[in-house]
Amino acid sequence: MSIISETSASRYRASQRFLHRLLSIVLISALAIGLYCSYLTPGAPLRRALLDVHKSLGMMALVLVTIRLPLRLSLGEPAIGVRLTSSTTMLPAARIFCSTP
Repeated sequence: MSIISETSASRYRASQRFLHRLLSIVLISALAIGLYCSYLTPGAPLRRALLDVHKSLGMMALVLVTIRLPLRLSLGEPAIGVRLTSSTTMLPAARIFCSTP
């Protein structure tokens, strides 16, 4: 049995999750196209076409952020089922620094 219930109050809304996933796809695509274009010869027709797509994806990301931010501020965040103490959140970091090789 899970401590955190899967109700709508404990999850982000579908619109927020959709915008989050769409923005991640747009940003990863823009990054991949930009990196690929850096290896192409300057002035090549393929590079110019891909850079146009790269710029369009950047503008789309800007529009999505301007939609996402007010939506997040108006809808808020979901309730957390279990509150963690500071010692619980610091424990994994302590294991990394205190472990012996």
